[in-house]
Amino acid sequence: MTISFTNILPNPDHQIGDAGQSVVSGGGMGYKSVKVTSTQPLIKNRTNSGKLLARALASHMWSVSISYNPMTRDEFQPIHSFLMERRGLMKPFFISMPQYKEPRDSNFANYVKGANNTDMSLQEAASAGATNIIIGASGYDYGDGTPRPGDMFNIDNAAHTKIYQVTKVETSSTTTTSSIPETNELRMHFVPPLQKDVTNGTELVFNDPKMRVVQKNNTQEYSLNTDNLYSFSLSLEEAQL
Repeated sequence: MTISFTNILPNPDHQIGDAGQSVVSGGGMGYKSVKVTSTQPLIKNRTNSGKLLARALASHMWSVSISYNPMTRDEFQPIHSFLMERRGLMKPFFISMPQYKEPRDSNFANYVKGANNTDMSLQEAASAGATNIIIGASGYDYGDGTPRPGDMFNIDNAAHTKIYQVTKVETSSTTTTSSIPETNELRMHFVPPLQKDVTNGTELVFNDPKMRVVQKNNTQEYSLNTDNLYSFSLSLEEAQL
């Protein structure tokens, strides 16, 4: 029997076996704390009259710092071995963040992780640089809930690994634009702007979206106290294809 190696940082929802495979029970400690940083380099100028002019200087990037509670060796080793195998900056991997694992709206969370794992999809194509899109699904209505500001999502495309955060959601009764969504559609605003063009019908992933990252440096270190408990933390930055 062949297996597939997991490329997701071990945690209680994504555990790892001794062969590096995804398992139901195995290694994967929860995080003590998670710090998320959004960085958008800008260049700005002011005119003599005081008018501010600003534009993006480079692409947006997420950074994540994770710390763990003291761990036994059996708890620590699966995480450390997973990271050692990544060889620092050499091999990117994915992380699942508990605060973004499910949408804030419980009805919508149940809708996108239900028996059919229903995902919303684009109702019209969107170009790179867009900051809002029309999404919907056959049979969807507002009683199924909606994404809410603060939710994160991925584009369901292996070549489009950017993770996005919702900032505003318009329905047919709350739209502020001349293009009013149908009752089975939403206009969703998000940051950062789309990294790539996205075709009509492309699905979005709201249930357990993941961030593709690398470690910020090539040094791995931990400390071991007199109780034989391991202390460990790591710093990551987003890595796009």
